[in-house]
Amino acid sequence: MKISVLDDYHDTLRTLDCFRKLSGHEVEVWNDHVQDVDALAGRLRETEALVLIRERTAIRTPLLERLPRLRICFSHGGGAFPGTFGRIAHGHEVRPDLCAVANKNSTRSYLGKFYVDSLVHDADALRLLLKLLGPGRIALGSDYPFPLGEIEPGKLIETLPDLSVEVKRQLLAGTALEFLGLRGSPA
Repeated sequence: MKISVLDDYHDTLRTLDCFRKLSGHEVEVWNDHVQDVDALAGRLRETEALVLIRERTAIRTPLLERLPRLRICFSHGGGAFPGTFGRIAHGHEVRPDLCAVANKNSTRSYLGKFYVDSLVHDADALRLLLKLLGPGRIALGSDYPFPLGEIEPGKLIETLPDLSVEVKRQLLAGTALEFLGLRGSPA
């Protein structure tokens, strides 16, 4: 699998022990930032999995349409997106003159097309992600090597009594394995 990582301007990914787990894949880490859609599409032409570790690169319809095989994962539970999804969808629907100028697709049609990590530090925020995206689109997040992750990665997931064993297994390992093409879901 060809994996691209954008905006790793500190070049930290290659220094992590877990980076070795990708040894069977072709991984390209980009340390600079590119805004031009044509240049970005050229860089990512063969990419199957895109990892965004900084919220600097805009992923818009013109880019997605050029990269149909692409898998995208956003860190930190997708940032502000889950909490503002209703407003985004509403704007697209009631003000297409402002919000749907270059894109006529329903906002909901994109929900199954990307992944997020679980690092949200809040049970209700994780439940919102599960409701919005489902467990098959949420992978365990650690924030490694930075000090803001969970003391024990996955502890929040493991301690939620309302999650089934299958959902916990999917969040803790299954989604990441599927995203990376390492094996099918354990759930």
